Amino acid sequence: MAAALLAACSAPNPVERVAAADVRCPDLGGSYCARGRQHAGGADALEDSHLAWFLPLGEPDEETNRKIWAADRVDFVGGHDGQLQVTLFGKGQPVYAVSLAAGQFRCGTDTLLLDHAGEMWGAAGSPLLPIVAAGWSDANNLLWKAADGGLRVRKQRRNAGTVMLAIPVRIDEDFQAKFRPAADGCD
Repeated sequence: MAAALLAACSAPNPVERVAAADVRCPDLGGSYCARGRQHAGGADALEDSHLAWFLPLGEPDEETNRKIWAADRVDFVGGHDGQLQVTLFGKGQPVYAVSLAAGQFRCGTDTLLLDHAGEMWGAAGSPLLPIVAAGWSDANNLLWKAADGGLRVRKQRRNAGTVMLAIPVRIDEDFQAKFRPAADGCD
């Protein structure tokens, strides 16, 4: 029973299951609305999402970070050629750009995978509720172009850690979102 639960919790990684002859990076080239719709883990409830949440943006300063989250359009150039340029625009002006070389992303069948560097996390409760937790979080994002020309993304995030008296905890999250081509107009 426990093995069945663990198997159900672990999502397969489509990038690593693909035979080498089938691998090709998609051309993600295009301009997409920065705001889209997202659902989590197969849930029917949709919520607003921002494309920046799915991108490896590093650690911009506070003013640039504010501009990134206010961006209304994101342009992609490349992917299929071993280079990927991502530029975020706000009111027609570029606010942030990221250039990735082939070693910074991987490809599956018509899917591009961006790894996010893992990070340590920790927390301590109040003196009245002395809970201590520490762990590790990492994520990867799959990107592909849909038949309608929109960009589709899927974030798979894993959090693992220990709470209080060495009780292991693992949380796997799966978010999927879609972003319209900017040519169709962005809200």
